[in-house]
Amino acid sequence: MEAKELKDWGTEKTGPTSRHSLATCRFWWSHNNYRVYDEKRQFVTAHSHIGSRAIISGSVPIIADEIHLRLSGGPNGCAGNVEIYYFGLWEKVCGYLWDMQDAQVVCRQLGCGFPEAIMYPFPPSDSHSFEVFTEMNCTGSEEFLWYCPYKYQYDGCYHHGAASVICSDSGMTVPPTTVPIIADEIHLRLSGGPNECAGNVEIYYFGLWEKVCGYLWDMQDAQVVCRQLGCGFPEAIMYPFPPSDSHSSEVFTEMNCTGSEEFLWYCPYKYQYDGCYHHGAASVICSDSGMTVPPTTVIVEEIHLRLSGGPNECAGNVEIYSFGFGEKVCGYLWDMQDAQVVCRQLGCGFPVAIMYPFPPSDSHSSYLFTEMNCTGSEELLWYCPYKYQYGACYLGAASVICSDSGMTVPPTTGNMPCSGILYGLSGTFESPGYPNSYPNNAYCVWIIRPWDTARRIQLQFTDVELEGSSCSYDAIEVFDGGSPQSRLLGRVCRNDHRVFNSSGNQLTVLFRSDGSVTKRGFQAYYSSFVAFSTTMAPNTSTASPTPGNVSCGGLLQGLSGTFESPGYPNSYPNNAYCVWIIRPWDTARRIQLQFTDVELEGSSCSYDAIEVFDGGSPQSRLLGHVCRNDHRVFNSSGNQLTVLFRSDSSVSKRGFQAYYSSFVAFSTTMAPNTSTASPTPGNVSCGGLLQGLSGTLQSPGYPNSYPNNAYCVWIIRPWDTARRIQLQFTDVELEGSSCSYDAIEVFDGGSPQSRLLGRVCRNDHRVFNSSGNQLTVLFRSDISITKRGFHAYYSSFVAFSTTMAPNTSTASPTPGNVSCGGLLQGLSGTLQSPGYPNSYPNNAYCVWIIRPWDTARRIQLQFTDVELEGSSCSYDAIEVFDGGSPQSRLLGRVCRNDHRVFNSSGNQLTVLFRSDISITKRGFQAYYSSFVAFSTTMAPNTSTASPTPEDYSCGGLLSSSSGTLQSPFYPRNYPNNADCVWEIEVESNFRVTLTFTDIQMEGGRCLSDYVEIYDGPLHSSPLLGKICSGYYPTYTSSSNLLSVRFHSNSRYTYRGFQANYHSTRADDSTTLLCLPDYMHVVVSRYFLQSHGYSAWNLTLNDPLCTPNITSNSVSFDIPYTRCGTVREGNNDTISYSNTIRGSSSGTLITRNRNLLLHVNCKMLQNTWAKTMYVADDNFEVNETQYERYDVNLTFYDSSSFSRPVYDSPYRVAINQNLFLQASLHSSDPSLELFLDTCVASPTRHNFTTKSYAIIENGCAKDPTYATYYSPFRHTLRFKFNAFQFIQSNPEVYLQCELVVCRAYDYSSRCYQGCLRRSKREASSDKESVIVVAGPIQLWKPEIMDELGSE
Repeated sequence: MEAKELKDWGTEKTGPTSRHSLATCRFWWSHNNYRVYDEKRQFVTAHSHIGSRAIISGSVPIIADEIHLRLSGGPNGCAGNVEIYYFGLWEKVCGYLWDMQDAQVVCRQLGCGFPEAIMYPFPPSDSHSFEVFTEMNCTGSEEFLWYCPYKYQYDGCYHHGAASVICSDSGMTVPPTTVPIIADEIHLRLSGGPNECAGNVEIYYFGLWEKVCGYLWDMQDAQVVCRQLGCGFPEAIMYPFPPSDSHSSEVFTEMNCTGSEEFLWYCPYKYQYDGCYHHGAASVICSDSGMTVPPTTVIVEEIHLRLSGGPNECAGNVEIYSFGFGEKVCGYLWDMQDAQVVCRQLGCGFPVAIMYPFPPSDSHSSYLFTEMNCTGSEELLWYCPYKYQYGACYLGAASVICSDSGMTVPPTTGNMPCSGILYGLSGTFESPGYPNSYPNNAYCVWIIRPWDTARRIQLQFTDVELEGSSCSYDAIEVFDGGSPQSRLLGRVCRNDHRVFNSSGNQLTVLFRSDGSVTKRGFQAYYSSFVAFSTTMAPNTSTASPTPGNVSCGGLLQGLSGTFESPGYPNSYPNNAYCVWIIRPWDTARRIQLQFTDVELEGSSCSYDAIEVFDGGSPQSRLLGHVCRNDHRVFNSSGNQLTVLFRSDSSVSKRGFQAYYSSFVAFSTTMAPNTSTASPTPGNVSCGGLLQGLSGTLQSPGYPNSYPNNAYCVWIIRPWDTARRIQLQFTDVELEGSSCSYDAIEVFDGGSPQSRLLGRVCRNDHRVFNSSGNQLTVLFRSDISITKRGFHAYYSSFVAFSTTMAPNTSTASPTPGNVSCGGLLQGLSGTLQSPGYPNSYPNNAYCVWIIRPWDTARRIQLQFTDVELEGSSCSYDAIEVFDGGSPQSRLLGRVCRNDHRVFNSSGNQLTVLFRSDISITKRGFQAYYSSFVAFSTTMAPNTSTASPTPEDYSCGGLLSSSSGTLQSPFYPRNYPNNADCVWEIEVESNFRVTLTFTDIQMEGGRCLSDYVEIYDGPLHSSPLLGKICSGYYPTYTSSSNLLSVRFHSNSRYTYRGFQANYHSTRADDSTTLLCLPDYMHVVVSRYFLQSHGYSAWNLTLNDPLCTPNITSNSVSFDIPYTRCGTVREGNNDTISYSNTIRGSSSGTLITRNRNLLLHVNCKMLQNTWAKTMYVADDNFEVNETQYERYDVNLTFYDSSSFSRPVYDSPYRVAINQNLFLQASLHSSDPSLELFLDTCVASPTRHNFTTKSYAIIENGCAKDPTYATYYSPFRHTLRFKFNAFQFIQSNPEVYLQCELVVCRAYDYSSRCYQGCLRRSKREASSDKESVIVVAGPIQLWKPEIMDELGSE
C-alpha cells in the first residue's frame, strides 16, 4: 500500500469524527520487511524495506491486554531490567537516553513507589530479544510507559545495554552512584594526517577505534579536540585526510559541543550505525600541527535544488540532487522560513503557500532531508540545520508555491496549523490564520520541548489580540510542564508583554476560542537557556526562600533574548545572587545589552545592584554598575558578557528586565586608505551586523570623543525578512556641519554600494526608511578634531505587500520596489508616501496601522509636509481612522498642508493613502508619538464634568524629543469646564522650546479661558506666560520639564490652540543629577579654563570632601547629610544646597573674582527638582532637571511584616486581613510618609470610573482600616480586610496617594490628619506620590483545589 493508504487504513468512522481503532491492525516488524496483521493476528500484507532498518515512532496502536510491563533480573518485582510484553514476546528497553523521568513512569505503573536509581547492571533475563524500545522520552506524568515518545527499532541500542530501575518499594540498598567511565578504555586520536595534531577524529571505545561523523561538525567541536590533545586551537575542519585502517563506520554523529568541554565525549552526540551517509569523517587541523591551512572550497556543481511535480520550476515538491541522487525533503516541521530560502535560491520570488499536495516525481528515494529549520536568510537550502536519515518521514513531501509560479494560491479553510511539538532551542508560533482572524471553537496545544534537556524555556507573547480582556471568551494558557495538566503559570488575553519561564525543560501553551467573535490572535517567541542552580550569595549559608521556585541566572546562547530578576515584575527576594552568562552560539558575534526597566533599592548600588562584565565570568573586566533606569547600553568586546545581580537582606523592589542582541563585529575601525588605524582605547567595538527587530548603535567611545581615522560600517538586517527598517539619530555631534570632515552616511541596502539615502553631520532629527529589509550606516572621521559622536535607534515594521487600490487589477509601477504601508509598533516614528520626496505612484493604496506595544498609550499624529493632487481630496487623499482598520471611525481627510493633529481615543490609529490614475505630486511625511493619557477630563475642583457630546483625551505626559499638543477637538470648538495639564519631560540636560502656531479663545484679560506655561512642575514653578488670543509666542524652559495648563469655563467656547515643541541640548559645561542618596555634579575643565579657573582649586562647604579630577572634567558626589550640605524647607518643598568654590590660581593677586557655584536640589512631594547656578559677575549658569519619587507598596502575610507576598495575583478570602507597607528610599533620615488616600479599582489605569475608597484625605472610609507602628520614619504600615468589591470583579488593584514631609514639621500635611472637606474646597496644588499594588483576586475553593493537586 502507499503511504496515504497506510495512514487511512484501520480507521473507523464513528459519527461526525473519526478515531484510530485500537483493535483493527498491528504492525509487525522484521529486519528487512514489515507485515500488517488484523486483530486475530492473521496476515494481511507485507512490504519489503531493503537496505535500511524499519523504524516506527511512538504512536503505535495499543491493545491493553496484550501489553505488559515487568522488571527482570532483580530481587523482586520492583527492581530490575525493564521489559515490555509485546504480542507474545518480552522485549527489552534500551538504556540509551534512559533517565529518572522514564523510571518514574515505570515505578508508578507497577505500584512500586518512586525511582531511587537507574542503570544498575542487573543480570539479563531469559528473554532472547534485542533492546527494541529505545530513546524513551517520558515527562514522568504518563500513565503507561508506552504512552511516552520512543523509537522501536532492531539493533538500535548498540552497547548502551538494557534500561533498569530500582524503585523505592524494592527494599534494595541503593548502590553508590558512579559514572562507569574507565579512562584507559576511552581515548582520542587524529588519524591520516602528518602528525597527531591533524587528521580524522577517532575515539577508542571498548576495544575499537570508531570514527566521528562530519555531519554538523563545526569549530566548537574541533576546539574541544585540539585542547584535549594539547594541540593548540583549531584552524580548519573537514579537510579530506585519507582514511585510517579502522574498519568501523562513523558511529559518533551530530556532535554538538559548546567548546568548553574537557573531553569530546562530554559533548551531546548520537551513537548510531550507518547514520552518517555521505557526510564523511570529521577532521581537524590544529594550530600545533605545522600544516598550512588549505583554502576552504565548496563543490557547488554536485548539489542542486529543484521543485518537481508542479506546473513549472517555481512550484512543486522540494528535492535536492546530492552526490548523484535526487533526494526528497520531508514535510515534517516544514514552514514558510524554509520555503523562503527555496524561492529565493531558485529566483522565484517569495513563498505564497506550502504543503500543497503535488503529485510525486519519478524519484524513488526516501525522504532523507527532514526537520529543516531555516531562519529564512540562508543563501542555500542545505545551509539550514536539518536531519539526514532514511525512511523517517510520515508527513509527506515538503512543497512550496513561489510567487513567480503564476499559480493561484488555494484557499486555506478549516485546516489551519494548530498545535505541535517544538524541539528547537528557539522559535516562534502563532494562532491559526494569524494575522487574520482565528477560527471559532479552536483548541490548540503547543508543547515546547528543546532537544537539550538541560535547558529552561523563556516565552514571550509579541502580539496579542483576543476577544475580551478577562480571558472569559478566548484565552491563552501557559503551563509549566509537558501537558495542560501541568502547573498553570498564567492566562494571557491581551498585550501585557509578560514573560514566562519554565522550571524544567518543557512548557505547554493552550489556545482556545469560543463559538462567537474572533480577532487577530497572537504571535509568540520562545528561547531556551541553561539554568544555574543557586540563587543565594556565595557567603550566605542559606538562600532566602524564593516562592514558586523562581529561576535565577543561566547560560543564554540565543542570538537575542530577554532576562529578568527573579519574580519580576514582583519584588525580588533578599540575599539573591544571580549570574547570567550571555554566550551566543555564533562565536563571531558581539553582544549589545540594554536594561529596559530597573527598580532596585537605592540608586548608588550600595544595597542591591547589577554588574556587567566584559567576558564569561564575574572575574572579567567590569563594564559598569546599574541600579536605576539610566538606559545605558553595554557592548562586549568578545562573544561573552556576564551579568551579576545581587541583593542584600532588607528592602526589595520590582527588579529589572533586560534585552540583549548580538551582531557580527567587523574587524577594522580605520579608513580603507589609511595604513594604520588611530588607536581606540579600551578596544572599542566599531560596526557590525545587527539582526534584532530593534536596537541602538553609536560611534566608538560615545559619549566620549570618537577616534581619528575611524571607518565603521553597520549593516542592519532584521532576522524577519518581511520587515522594513526605520532609523533615527537621537544625538549627533561631529566636526563641522557640512559633512566635509567627519560624517555619517545611510544607504538603502546591505552595503555602502547601495543607494545613498543621505548624509548626517548635525542634530537634524532626520528619519530614514528602507525600501527592503537592509540598511547600511557608515561612519568616517578624518585625522584631526574629534567630537562626542552619535547615538542612533532603529526599529522595524511589517510592510504590507500591495501598493494598488483594491479594485485596480494592476498597480502602477513603483520604481525601486518602494515600501508602502505597514504595522508600526514603536512608541514614536515617521511614515511617508512611497517615493517621498519624489512623486508617489499612480493607483497607490497604502495602509499604515499605528499600534504601540504599550497598550496604555494614546497616539498623536501630525503631518509635517503634504503635497497631493488637488486640495479637495477628490483625486488623491490621506484618511485617518480612530482604530485598527479603515473600517474604524473616520477622524478626517488630509490633502494639503494644514498642519492638523490627530489624537486617538485608544491605542490604535490607521492611516490610508490613495492616489488615482493621473497626476502625482511630492506626497507627504508624517510624525507620530504616543503618550500616557490621564484618566480624568474634568476640572480638579468640579465634582461633575460638564457633559460633552463625545469623550476626549486631555493632558498627559509627553516624553518624545518633539511633538504637538492642542486643545480638545481642535480645530473644532473645545468643550466647557476643561482643565488639561500636559507635562513635557525630555531627556536630562535638554531644554524644551514651545511655540504656539494658533490660538483663539474667549478674549479679554484671560480670566475665563486661557493657557498657562510653567517653567517646571505646575504648582511649584515660575509662570512663564498666560495667553488666550493674539500673537503666537515661544517659551523655553530652564530645565528638561515644562508644564502647560489649559482651562475653560462654563460659558463660550472657541477654536482653541495648537502648539509645537522640540528639545535642544543644554550647555555641556555643567551637569547636575539629584539622586536619592547624593548630588552628582560634573564641571567641564574646558569651561573652567576658559574663565581662568583651576580644576585643582575647587572645594565644597566642607573642604575635606574632595572631587574626582579627570583630563576632561571635575566631578563631586555630594551627600545630602554631609560635606556641609544645608537642608531647608517649607510646607511642600525640601531643599538641599551646597557651594563649590574656586579661584583662578594659587597666588594672592588675581584678576578674576573667585568662583561660587551654587548647587541646589529641591525635593517636592513627588519630584526631584535640580538647580545649579554660578554666582559671578562675569557669567551665570542655571541647571535644572526633574525626576520622579522612589516609593513602593508591598503586601505582607502577617502583622509582623517579616515576609513579603510575592504571589501575583495575590489570592485572598473575603474578610481576610491584608497587610501593606509603604517604603520611601532616601538617605535623609528626617523624612516621613503620610497616607492620604487609598482607592481600589478593577483596572490598573482607571481609578475614577469604578472604585472603592479605603481611606480618603486621611479619613478612614473602610471600617476595617487600621495602622501599625513602624520602627522607621521612611515606612508606614496599615491593614484592611478584603471586601465585597473583590468578589464582584475578576481582579482588583490598589492606588495609594502618599505625602512626604519633614519630620516634626507640625504645619505639614503629615500632621494634619483627616481633612473633611468638599472637592471644591480642596487645594489643587497638593503634590503627592502615587503607587499601585496588585492585582488581588478572590480565593476560590476550586482554584485552590487545582493548585493543591498540582
